[in-house]
Amino acid sequence: YQSFTAQKCLDEILNIQPKDSSGGGGETRESVVSRQAAEMLEKLPPDYIPHEVKARLKEMNALAPMNIFLRQEIDRMQRVITVVRSTLQDLQLAIDGTI
Repeated sequence: YQSFTAQKCLDEILNIQPKDSSGGGGETRESVVSRQAAEMLEKLPPDYIPHEVKARLKEMNALAPMNIFLRQEIDRMQRVITVVRSTLQDLQLAIDGTI
């Protein structure tokens, strides 16, 4: 049991080590992740502007049930966008060694 546990631990340590590219021409994992994070950041929609959302909903009868639902979904989506943007920015900073 102990040798199995030790082997499993060593295998896990080896799996998380950076992989050396023997070919020399390929991108490192860090550069691939950084590039993909940058691409995702470019594709993220801009933050919703609360007063514009409120004005548009008011034009469409803000107290209608579907518009109340829409407002809740917009608020939820804004939280998701904020978390994703923050996470991707933190990931890029971590790859650069800043944080």
